[in-house]
Amino acid sequence: MKTHILRTTVLSLLCVGFFNSCNKDEITVEKNNSTAWEIDKKIIEDDIRNRIGYDPREQQVYFHKSETDFPMFSLSTLTISNENRVSAILNFTNKVEKELKASLVYDPTLYESLKEQYPDYELGTEDLVSLTQAEVTVTPGSKTANFELLTQNRSDFDKQVILPFSLKIIGDDSVKILKGSEFFVVKIFPKEITLKINHPHINKTVNIDAVTGEASFQNPNVSFTITSDKGIPQDISLGLVRDEGAIIAPEGIEGTIEKVTFKDLTEAEISFELQNANSITRRTVLPLKVVIYGADGKEYPTGLKTSIRLYPEIVYPKDFLVGSNSMEIPSGTKISGISGPFGSYLNVGNREGFEKMSDGNENTFGSFSNDNVMWGGDEELRFNFVANKKVKTIRLKMDPSTPTDKIVINVGRERMGTATFSSTDNWYVITFKSAVSLSNLTLHGFTRGGQKSYFRIYEIEFYGE
Repeated sequence: MKTHILRTTVLSLLCVGFFNSCNKDEITVEKNNSTAWEIDKKIIEDDIRNRIGYDPREQQVYFHKSETDFPMFSLSTLTISNENRVSAILNFTNKVEKELKASLVYDPTLYESLKEQYPDYELGTEDLVSLTQAEVTVTPGSKTANFELLTQNRSDFDKQVILPFSLKIIGDDSVKILKGSEFFVVKIFPKEITLKINHPHINKTVNIDAVTGEASFQNPNVSFTITSDKGIPQDISLGLVRDEGAIIAPEGIEGTIEKVTFKDLTEAEISFELQNANSITRRTVLPLKVVIYGADGKEYPTGLKTSIRLYPEIVYPKDFLVGSNSMEIPSGTKISGISGPFGSYLNVGNREGFEKMSDGNENTFGSFSNDNVMWGGDEELRFNFVANKKVKTIRLKMDPSTPTDKIVINVGRERMGTATFSSTDNWYVITFKSAVSLSNLTLHGFTRGGQKSYFRIYEIEFYGE
């Protein structure tokens, strides 16, 4: 009961407060029996339809776009003389009820009122643009009309101009031209066609067989894609030719590079196959440039360049050697002028006398311990030759108290194979199945009983064929 009384009291106070506030603001409600009304003038002015003069009750006409661009295209010194066409589409807000005509006429008097909108453009002459029909007939039931404008491309055109055209409706005075469509503007300006190539350069490896000396391309196929931001509607082709202004690879590397047609295209691929790999004996570059060929075969420069970088790389055979023990001196010429260092920077054990291993004295020795190389590394014996040598045999005289059962042979990071030995006496001999062209060589992986250890080597000799 008390709760009900409390709720009633609160509701009464709220009602009193509400009506007091109404009195305070002097709010009154009146009945209006008038049927006359009008829209506020500000609302009318803000209505976009009124700002452009549109009234759905009227037949009105307007351009879908009241401006068009006619670029005058150029590419290199090539003459591009094709015809460009653009449609100016006229729209009616309602279907046409009776036949009428629409005309579009060059009107230079409009330039003064338009030049502020086109500050970088001057008035163009009438001969730059023509109309297939300056006056078109619009039949009943139609909602569109079309004017076709044409211009002849001039590659040497160097101005920015506008050509204004006036629109007139003939035969029906009730048709109104929507604001902004009383004229049609043609912009003409020069535009250079842009060509691009997908690779500024391509790297190609030339494999040179370390045994035979024969060279071959790892992958001889080459392909470049040239793109354009505009198709050119006349008979032209693209080609790749040597750029004689640079240091170039030997003649004939590129073989024959065929031209590719480029009429009306925006993309073309030029492919060819590299040849004469044996002529590549050092790093070299084949510079190329893109050229245009006209229908008459005349060549035009584009300024677009690329290149193929050629890298010769000696390929060494795998598992191309055997190990043995023998006192016999190998056949072939002994190679002199050998130098080199120990190769591990992480060896905290003993290593000394590298030069004594190739000094011709069988009583002095170099020594190393490969079981103290940190983080599981290995000691390397790196030998360098004065120039490329054809090596057939390697012979090592080791201390009988520190024999080895295995030696791994590398050229750089490429492993040629592993020589194994079963005897602890005599010289250790590593024989290649055929003489191999080498400028350096690394011996490592020495083990005794399958374990890393300490080794002494009195002499290491290299023999040619």
